[in-house]
Amino acid sequence: MILVTGATGNVGREVVNLLLSGGKNVVAVTRNPATAALPDGAHVVGGDPSLPPTHPGSGTARH
Repeated sequence: MILVTGATGNVGREVVNLLLSGGKNVVAVTRNPATAALPDGAHVVGGDPSLPPTHPGSGTARH
C-alpha cells in the first residue's frame, strides 16, 4: 500500500494514476474526499498536511 498526499493536485493526481496502472494499492489523501474525483481503485481518505491530527493513522483521520 502506498500513501499519496496531495492526491488531487497536478502531480499527486498523476502519481495516483501511475501507481494504480502499475497494480499498486493506493491510499489517496486529500482535504476534501467528497470532491476528489480520483479513479476507481484509489482508497480516498481525508487529511490536511497542515493539521497533523487529520493524518491517516493518527486515530482521528476523517474517512
